[in-house]
Amino acid sequence: MAREKVEIFHEHFTYTDEKENARYGVQQQYNKWMEDNGGKINVIDRQFHSSPGNVDITLYYSKKESEKTKKRDK
Repeated sequence: MAREKVEIFHEHFTYTDEKENARYGVQQQYNKWMEDNGGKINVIDRQFHSSPGNVDITLYYSKKESEKTKKRDK
């Protein structure tokens, strides 16, 4: 049985400076988001879509696993 994926984080970045590493910027945003949310979410899928000057990141987690985590953390 496939786990139900739930989108938890989606960011789109536009960079005008071609020298700037868009993927690094996205990783920093993701790290901050995880830190702000306690880092307790088990990410089961990551999708990066990048083109010159643009990058999208979408993260998914398993709905079932998050419910277990909520119960455990009470």
